[in-house]
Amino acid sequence: MGANVFLNAATAKCTLHVKPTSLSTYQTTEQWKDFFNKVGDLEDEDYNPLDVNGDGKVNAADANVIIAEILAHPDGDGNKKYDVNNDDKVNAADANVIIAYILAHPDE
Repeated sequence: MGANVFLNAATAKCTLHVKPTSLSTYQTTEQWKDFFNKVGDLEDEDYNPLDVNGDGKVNAADANVIIAEILAHPDGDGNKKYDVNNDDKVNAADANVIIAYILAHPDE
C-alpha cells in the first residue's frame, strides 16, 4: 500500500487495537509506529500477560525478569510491560503475582 498509506490519517487521535503479542512490532514498524495510541487488547488465545519473557511459559524465568527490572529501576518506574498487577509500578508485588501463579499451576 506504500509508505504514505496513512498520510492523511489522524494517527495522533486514532487508537490502534492489536493482539498483545504483536504490540511491540506495531510500536516499531514503519507506518504503524506513527499511531500515537496503540493498545494490545485484542484476543490472543496464546497470550498470557505473566509470560513477560515471551517464551510461552510462566515460570521462574519470568519472575527473574521482573526482579532484574526492579533492581535496575528501584523507584518502580521500570518498563510498564512488567507491571503485571497493573498498579503503575514495577515492584516486588509483580514478582509475587508470577510466583503465586507458578505455585497454583505447577504442571504448566
